[in-house]
Amino acid sequence: MKLGLLAGPAVPNTLLSQCLVCLRHLERDLTLPTIPITPETPSQPRHTSYSHRDVRTPDSHIVWGEVVVSLWRASMTSGSSGRAWDELTPRILIWNLLVDGEDQVANWARNEVVRNTTRTT
Repeated sequence: MKLGLLAGPAVPNTLLSQCLVCLRHLERDLTLPTIPITPETPSQPRHTSYSHRDVRTPDSHIVWGEVVVSLWRASMTSGSSGRAWDELTPRILIWNLLVDGEDQVANWARNEVVRNTTRTT
């Protein structure tokens, strides 16, 4: 999904739809913590010869949050991904709450949602 951040054609809606199906599948057994957590580094570090031998399984809620942020960003680049964006926005707001505003993308999304819901017409 990081390819969706590059200049060029938008991420196809069919790909986003399939990713949402997989996300819903991941969420079946997901238990989110009730206290704020510390997110992983915003971008994954480069692999070294040692990191390939380091067996470390991230917590499922960390993986969930990273997937939500990546899919939300991809949905933002897609011109007609209203359904995906509608499904992902509440999730990214939950992720922002879980990481106590430490994720820049999730915090930006929260600020924009608040700004758009309080805007007078």
